[in-house]
Amino acid sequence: MSNSPYGPQGVRRVSFKRLPKAIRVSAISMIERKLETGTVTDLVTISDSDWHEACRRFNAIQRLAEHPGRLGRRVKEIAKMFGATDRTVRRWLSVYRSNPDIVALLPRQKGQRLGNRRLKPDSERLLGEVIDVWAARAERLPVSWIVEECRRRARPRRVEPPGRRAVEARLRDRGLDSLSQQRFADRADSAMTLTPRTRQALAIVQIDHTLVDIMVVDEVVRESMGRPWITVAIDIAIRVVLGFALRLDPPSATSVGLALAMACLPKNEWLKERHLDFEWAPAGVPKLRTMPRSFTVWR
Repeated sequence: MSNSPYGPQGVRRVSFKRLPKAIRVSAISMIERKLETGTVTDLVTISDSDWHEACRRFNAIQRLAEHPGRLGRRVKEIAKMFGATDRTVRRWLSVYRSNPDIVALLPRQKGQRLGNRRLKPDSERLLGEVIDVWAARAERLPVSWIVEECRRRARPRRVEPPGRRAVEARLRDRGLDSLSQQRFADRADSAMTLTPRTRQALAIVQIDHTLVDIMVVDEVVRESMGRPWITVAIDIAIRVVLGFALRLDPPSATSVGLALAMACLPKNEWLKERHLDFEWAPAGVPKLRTMPRSFTVWR
């Protein structure tokens, strides 16, 4: 390799790191777009017949490209040999000149190629990050949480958020499509399977989360901030809501703590601050706090 600072035709070489940021970003984006439409194919998925056909095409196009002269007659001969049109043979020749590889001349499959993704690289990275966070959480969150979290994170990044079908496809790729059988299979044996029952108030308080079917907008710019989550603490015996927490953040230990704090404390001052004229008396420290379905108990 030459150590000269000048490249072909006397053009001075410049380190990539020394280029302006806008040019570096543009170059990276161009590389990512080429990767999307590249000819990278899993060899395991190629059938024997397709591979044999690609080898025949490669040998014929290689001889066509290496021998100089007019292409018209030779293109017609190859087209007749493969039962194709002259235009198809010329397209094979163009593909060979840009990428002289057998895989590039494989017969085209109908529909989307196996392993190809229609999401842009930025959206794909965003979805991967959110799925990693979702899979690592201890709480049992629905797939809709991933969709909403992608929309929330995509807004400041100015990235197109993925749809629900794309989310479900990525979950299937990771083997996470069945929440009850895969993600929580190891907890099913140790968890209590029977629904807790009691006739004593504050003996068992059940806590659950749900995504509210409303959109919260900013009071100044009127832009959507997403759908809020509500965490509710319900007394099993008297079937009364003891406390709740309404937050834009996804369910967490903080949401459970706020709902329990409201359940334990009197609510007279809370009602007065909001000018609500009714009685909400139930309050107190519960003996057991449970989460639905798995019923893991904290003492």
